[in-house]
Amino acid sequence: MRSLSVVTTFQERKRQKRLQYEKKLLRELSLKVLQEHVKEQFNPYVHPTYVYYLAIEDGCIDVAIESYLLGASFSRFGHFGESVNEVKERSYQEMSGYIDYLYDFINTWLGKTRDMSTEDLYFTCESYINYWWEKGFLEGLKKIRLRLH
Repeated sequence: MRSLSVVTTFQERKRQKRLQYEKKLLRELSLKVLQEHVKEQFNPYVHPTYVYYLAIEDGCIDVAIESYLLGASFSRFGHFGESVNEVKERSYQEMSGYIDYLYDFINTWLGKTRDMSTEDLYFTCESYINYWWEKGFLEGLKKIRLRLH
């Protein structure tokens, strides 16, 4: 009797492997740590007593997770000898998209528009995205070196 095997496409298999890898990486993140980092980074702009704070916090956490996963996915270039800054240049377009999204997201919830007075908020968003990208990059590099990917 012949065994019937499931036929999958290369793209489907690649997607499944990527999802497994992301699940392994996300086990290293703590929701408590993410919430505390949002609180300390964005406290000058959004205080926890603000009416829409939880909505803003959720958006910031979502973007932090995406940035973390982006850094981890680019860590393979670091494994092959590129510096962190060189790898960051490779992912510049995606990172700047996350920065712009987060900045616009927070401004929308605060009821502000983009102007020069909120330039420091933009730099805060940039440092926030960079922080989580680097954490993901280092975690991905660690998993590659330990062959846990």
